[in-house]
Amino acid sequence: TCTLTGQGGILNASETRIIGSTDGGATFGTPGGSHVSGTGFTAYRSGFQVGSPLDFRIYFGGNSITNPLPVQLKTFTATKHNNQTVLNWSTVNEKNSKGFEILRSTNQSEFESIGFVKSATTNSNILNTYNYTDAKVIPMGNVCYKLKQMDWDGNTIISKAVCVNFEGNVIPNSVHISPNPFTSNIAVQYTSANSGSITLQIINLVGKILVQQDYFINKGENTLNVSLENLSEGIYYIQLESEGNKFTKRIIKK
Repeated sequence: TCTLTGQGGILNASETRIIGSTDGGATFGTPGGSHVSGTGFTAYRSGFQVGSPLDFRIYFGGNSITNPLPVQLKTFTATKHNNQTVLNWSTVNEKNSKGFEILRSTNQSEFESIGFVKSATTNSNILNTYNYTDAKVIPMGNVCYKLKQMDWDGNTIISKAVCVNFEGNVIPNSVHISPNPFTSNIAVQYTSANSGSITLQIINLVGKILVQQDYFINKGENTLNVSLENLSEGIYYIQLESEGNKFTKRIIKK
């Protein structure tokens, strides 16, 4: 006998099934015996025996759409637009839904929260669409996103990751930065096909601009000497922008 009180998303105990796993949840099966329809928030199964292996775990499984996921995510996409990321997603079913926390990662393993979008409705069985623009993304390499779907009971479900690739954001001229790692100053060697202006920014890992300087560059080779002695030790991004094109590189102060 298993009581399901407090288990989010279970609307009808009679439509749940007690299942078992002998490999820590990798695969599931019916643990023998027979199912007895539950009542209220209690589910039953009788006549099964727990033998070897000793690590036998009991789970609950939904038997029909009567016990749906709190939020059923239909689509989730990420696209680049003007060096920003636009996220779009849609749901086809929401139960007790609070909203969606936006998670971002630049290394595809560690995700940080960057925003929250409220649910369009607490309960619905129609198509709902959402969007979020990450205006503070650092346009370098692969950037990945996940959605943490949250309900009003505190339950969460995290989606699969979607990624965008900013590798193409390079000014079509040669750029060399030295030394890297650095202790106080860096030299940016930049070869330009034309004379004009260029903007240099130093950005921290959360997207805050710490240094911004404008330079006039000549056709041919240029060297920009940048003093960064006031920065703390750590990882930063240097970003150069000229005529709408951007070059971004990671630098390390030690």
